[in-house]
Amino acid sequence: MQKNLTYQQAVEQLEAIVAGIENHSLGVDDLMEQVKQATELANFCRQQLRVADKRIEQLLSENDR
Repeated sequence: MQKNLTYQQAVEQLEAIVAGIENHSLGVDDLMEQVKQATELANFCRQQLRVADKRIEQLLSENDR
């Protein structure tokens, strides 16, 4: 996975991987690599969403003060 990846870029890469899998255009070796990459991207996205959620909660709580 590349450094400085944005959430949107990760989602786009995941969508491309899913499309390749759905098209049955991958061999077994490529499929395994794509699934590995998709797992890493999904974990990255999950972490980005957690960070965003925490930051939003902080901003909202600061606003309530």
